[in-house]
Amino acid sequence: MISVFSRQRAGTVLTVVAAAILAAPWALALQIISPPFNTAVSDDFVTVIGKDQPDKVVSWQHIRPTGLEQADVTVSPAGYFTFSAKLDPGINRFSVAGTYLEVYYAKENEPIPTGYFHRYTHSHDISQCTDCHEAGSSKLAEGGQPQICLGCHVVVSQNPENDQDPMQNGHFTSVVASCRQCHEPHISKNPKLLKQERLEPCKMCHTKQYDGAKGHPAYEEGSCAACHDTHFSGFPKNLYRDIKSTCNEC
Repeated sequence: MISVFSRQRAGTVLTVVAAAILAAPWALALQIISPPFNTAVSDDFVTVIGKDQPDKVVSWQHIRPTGLEQADVTVSPAGYFTFSAKLDPGINRFSVAGTYLEVYYAKENEPIPTGYFHRYTHSHDISQCTDCHEAGSSKLAEGGQPQICLGCHVVVSQNPENDQDPMQNGHFTSVVASCRQCHEPHISKNPKLLKQERLEPCKMCHTKQYDGAKGHPAYEEGSCAACHDTHFSGFPKNLYRDIKSTCNEC
């Protein structure tokens, strides 16, 4: 006969084991990290990023107006997988191991159907995780930020009288210490992959200037970036050119 204590102990052990299994990353169902469902893009391709059990083979299908595309992708030891697909104009449907996803492709300024949300993706030359990450890992390659970003996003002084290395400029080094302070690395609802709307990134540090700029026509029309380079220009105050030339434009 099994005592009440034995049954309680067995129940406790089973609870602990079940909790450990559920906590393991491979116990989770397949997850699509990017793009979100019902995304609309103006690029003619999309990179799908997901998570699943390490080393698992994930089958995917792309159902589009011009036909069916299907292939397999192996999940990395870190639990991530990715694949890229060229989009047809209109609705592109994906089935990723039974998980359904829709992406709408419309050229810039073309109308988007109700229910879809326009998002901006990384550059056309970013199509594989290994362009930025170590193989099979979510860890950034080449020393991480900002080095990996500066490999493509080259920044130099626009002032012929100032040949300063941007990495010696206090504003630039503080801004690019982590590009993710302002930008999303994969996909965003905002242009330039900004995390927030056009005015917000500068406000995080320049609160007084932000408040004082309200009512300034150039600011109202184009935000801080109407006059200032948000990273580095080589001119005083990070203006695009000297102060007189900048102001004389308006």
